[in-house]
Amino acid sequence: MRRLALAAVAALAVASGAWAAAPGNFVALPSPLAPLSPTPPLGGGATASSEGLRHRVDARTTVDVALGPDGTPFRVRATQRLDVSVKGDYFFTIGAPVLAVEAAPGSASTPGLRSTSILWAGFNPRRRTLIARATLDPVAAVPSLPLRVESTGGRVTLVNTTGVAAGSYTAAAVVPSLLRYFSQLKRDVARGALPTSGGAFVESSN
Repeated sequence: MRRLALAAVAALAVASGAWAAAPGNFVALPSPLAPLSPTPPLGGGATASSEGLRHRVDARTTVDVALGPDGTPFRVRATQRLDVSVKGDYFFTIGAPVLAVEAAPGSASTPGLRSTSILWAGFNPRRRTLIARATLDPVAAVPSLPLRVESTGGRVTLVNTTGVAAGSYTAAAVVPSLLRYFSQLKRDVARGALPTSGGAFVESSN
């Protein structure tokens, strides 16, 4: 009986070793942190690495667009509100085609201006609200607007412009490795951590 038990354990060890060495190639899956588009509304546009401290920031941006008779935008203004938490120094760079910027009512600080960005720098004692009102270059900003307005023959049409083309592939995946990565993403989201890139073993891909 003991020899049979040892043989069974050995067989399981061989099987688990073969399962661990999954057949096929390891492929990286799309990173949950990589934007599908470099421009809004799906892309990012902000960096905050200089101060070496990770803040929690709730952001909301309202965009006001003035249109000509045919629906062509000729003025674009944006009001962005950043609610910053976590005590410490902050330095934020908000990329945008900015022509002018000022602090909006209720802002705890005044933003700085560069040719392609809005700058925020200061110290957050606990919570800080930063509100910028910016005038944007319409030529550069219009391609990033989520809607296009077309006015012809007395008829106004709203066109959704948020579609993004992204590359992909199909593959016969080894299920356990894929499930492990999905579980990792779920744990990261549940504890409020930034998800990390991952991948899975595949038997074939196109």
